[in-house]
Amino acid sequence: MSTSPSDEELAVRARSFGAVAREYDRARPSYPAALVDDVVALLPGRDVVEVGAGTGKATVLFGVRELAMTCVEPDPQMAAVLAENTRLLPDVKVTVSAFEDFQPTQLYDGLLAAQSWHWTSREHRWVKAASMLRAGGLIALFWNRTQSHLTPLAPAIADIYRRYGINVSNELSTDRTPPAWPRDEMEKQPTFADVEVRTYESLHSYSTAAWLAYEASTSNLLILEPAQREAILADTARVIDDTGGMLEVHRRCDLYLARRTDVRV
Repeated sequence: MSTSPSDEELAVRARSFGAVAREYDRARPSYPAALVDDVVALLPGRDVVEVGAGTGKATVLFGVRELAMTCVEPDPQMAAVLAENTRLLPDVKVTVSAFEDFQPTQLYDGLLAAQSWHWTSREHRWVKAASMLRAGGLIALFWNRTQSHLTPLAPAIADIYRRYGINVSNELSTDRTPPAWPRDEMEKQPTFADVEVRTYESLHSYSTAAWLAYEASTSNLLILEPAQREAILADTARVIDDTGGMLEVHRRCDLYLARRTDVRV
């Protein structure tokens, strides 16, 4: 597998989603209902902040559970779609801000981050998170990851990416168990305890067109020149079409949990 992207590349990729906010909203997968149930059951109260809420793929799932949600999203175009998607949820508020710049006016019972924590500042994220949670508050970070060892066409698709010299999607995982990060960082924080990891598995079927729409919404393709992006998508389409025009994708959603201690920031 390709090496991890640099900080500079991550910064560019983090700013790439707004231009395709509506396509992102249509193409990206949701999250397991069981995960939502588990997180809601673990929350000590209903006041929650969501970091990097995007277009609300996770927000709506939690918002309909009558949580009072403050959704922090740095990209105005993503936040506009998020506001549309949550317009019928009066207890969901959208704030356009980077997580690092957000100035809360209260302490929260929970902090959620769906597919977004890796975009936050390595230097400041844990201190910032701890400063926003009351003692006993829950931090819940989760990611959908394609399980390449269970998805037959994943190696062929990864080969296409490598052939063009780009990093394979961070959502394609060769790990058969949840990655050590961010658990390893969480366990080093005196402000967090009771670290736990849970996993939720699911199976999804994509037509060629649906998979290409998903791929086109990922940051490692969004930052490419159009000609290179279209070439990768065309090669991917041929691989899927040559095997019948359907792609079965096994996903594992990894949930990382911890409790805020009473240690001061």
